[in-house]
Amino acid sequence: MLVQRYFQACNGLWAGDAPARARGLSLRTYRVVPVTRAAGVLEFVEGAVPLQQPITSMHERYRPHDAPQQEVVRRVRDAESEPVEGRVAVMKHIFSAMVRPALHWLFLERFPHPEAALQRRRAFSASLAAASAAGHVVGLGDRHLSNVMMVPSMGEVVHIDFGVSFEQAALLHTPELVPFRLTRDLTAAMGAGGVEAGFRQGLEASLASMRAAPSALGAVIGVVLDDPLCKWLADGRQRMLWQARMEEEERIRQLERERGRSVAGRSMSVAGSVLRAARGAEADEDAEAGAESAGSSEADEAAGPRYEAEEDGGSPPAERDTLAPEALAARRGAATAARLAAAAVANAGAFAGGEAEARARKALSRCQEKLQGHESLLQRDLDPAAQCRFLIEQATDMRHLAVLYRGWQAWM
Repeated sequence: MLVQRYFQACNGLWAGDAPARARGLSLRTYRVVPVTRAAGVLEFVEGAVPLQQPITSMHERYRPHDAPQQEVVRRVRDAESEPVEGRVAVMKHIFSAMVRPALHWLFLERFPHPEAALQRRRAFSASLAAASAAGHVVGLGDRHLSNVMMVPSMGEVVHIDFGVSFEQAALLHTPELVPFRLTRDLTAAMGAGGVEAGFRQGLEASLASMRAAPSALGAVIGVVLDDPLCKWLADGRQRMLWQARMEEEERIRQLERERGRSVAGRSMSVAGSVLRAARGAEADEDAEAGAESAGSSEADEAAGPRYEAEEDGGSPPAERDTLAPEALAARRGAATAARLAAAAVANAGAFAGGEAEARARKALSRCQEKLQGHESLLQRDLDPAAQCRFLIEQATDMRHLAVLYRGWQAWM
């Protein structure tokens, strides 16, 4: 609900700013009615579908000779142990030889009249620019293809799932280094000019309008000091655990496919029990201060006896000699997942009391810095045009895209 109020405040600023209004900058919002502290009712956005749906559909119909997604994911996964330069080389190969953009066909297919197609392209570019500016200021991350919706009949994008905000995405198991999603399919959908076909101008106008009223936006964002940011910090830790578990499960499924046998039983048991312990510790707010000892003991109990050879999954030497290679690999992965989860449980109490408020104030300070044109990687403040240029460069930097979590699908 907080983010929706923030979006509404942005809409109010843009509606009162002539350049922003001329470009049709606005964010599609929806009603959120809280029922309890952790539950509520969301308005259904008529006609909205996950962005994954039209992108996948266009790729299947207009790029039938591109590499299957399973093959692309495999290439990305196999490169994850390589240095950044190696991962960049793999992503460049995917871009040039395996997957080509296809979302631009959506407007041509749905709107055969040129004027109608142009209007939808402009609406798409404007809504994406507005969402990118607003999302960047509050550090909105986790912008994979299921967390960005689209209304194909209008060309507008709608953002959902704001659990990873205030730059928490940089702290995920696989950090996100991009300020917003600006992949090749999105730029292709803007038209032949790409980001120059309205997106850059819209992003600059959005930022300029927001920077002209920092106190108004700061007042809306400031309500996180009451409580919501603390909950989002917990959501961020849970997201980190979930991401680590998903990576481990996928790795084990790959082992099963390669070996033709199931080796996942003990690994899933270990990872699952530790992650359940982590979630339980986070849910028990009264016991957060003692989460460190509880998390460590739960992880040790789930993982069984520990041995010095951590690289061998904690198996006793005699047992390692009899384990099949795939079973040993599964245990190694389970031990890694257990250590990650135990560390998260141990840190669960770190956000209680004064530290939570300090972190909230720090997050708000970063929002204010962005509204002044100060980006963390630079030592000077930027004007709106320079800030816009910098953010686009960061969002499309191959070194950032190549190291994203594979489920983010940076190639689409």
